[in-house]
Amino acid sequence: MMLSEIRDELLAQHEQLRALAMDALAKADRARGGGDDGWAALVESLARLSAASSAHIVHEERLLGQVLPTIDAWGERRAALMDERHRDEHRAIGEALALARTHTRRLEVIRLVGDAVRALRDHMAREEQEILHEDVLRDDIGAIDSAGG
Repeated sequence: MMLSEIRDELLAQHEQLRALAMDALAKADRARGGGDDGWAALVESLARLSAASSAHIVHEERLLGQVLPTIDAWGERRAALMDERHRDEHRAIGEALALARTHTRRLEVIRLVGDAVRALRDHMAREEQEILHEDVLRDDIGAIDSAGG
């Protein structure tokens, strides 16, 4: 798989994650003043975001894990930052989802959803500049076999 193809695929997933994150944020706003139906919709939306985020992280790390450290002089640092940010992102979304499922401390959950969505969007924006930018992930650097790593 060419690096430009990896970049395009991961950027498309980022757009899907942004849409899911915005849906969760909208559901949190509605749940703030609503009843249990609004809360159930929020929990469902957070579950979709969490699952999509987890799948994206696994896929991204599979595609970039071996090639990223070799891209340039900052490759190893880029890979370490990606891993660190993925752990933080997964923790934030998971924390909001776990607390939302308890149906308690609703205002705290709504705050956590907002924090998680902001962190996710910030992470993707940084990643798109530091890792997925066409000046970084370029075909003239090399290519990897997506089946073999």
